[in-house]
Amino acid sequence: DGLGALANYTWTDSEATYSATLKDKMQNVAENSYNITVFYEKDKLGARLSYSWVDDVLASVGTGGLSSLNDKAYGSLDGNISYKIDDRYSIVAEAQNLTNEAQWQFAQNGQFGGYTYNGRTVSIGVRAKF
Repeated sequence: DGLGALANYTWTDSEATYSATLKDKMQNVAENSYNITVFYEKDKLGARLSYSWVDDVLASVGTGGLSSLNDKAYGSLDGNISYKIDDRYSIVAEAQNLTNEAQWQFAQNGQFGGYTYNGRTVSIGVRAKF
């Protein structure tokens, strides 16, 4: 009664030829990715919790003797909750990256290639329909 779930999975087999001597996965295409969402929606209350996963991804192809860079596999847990005040207005709270994960890059030889840390993001607001 108001409880639900959504899930999807994607498998991609990709290959690209970047030069006469270099074949690799297609750039920015993960082999495996999935999303799982559970939600509750009843009367004036709505809540969702979603987890997304993406496998390692070829971020940039190495050229001129430089190694290719790969984005390390990454998972993110996000959530939101809303309360409907009336037909026009709702109060909303949203959070991204609840597990506070960072995104890492590495070169093909396993060396550190980069780091992106956006942290946990929480926002609160009012949604209006016009």
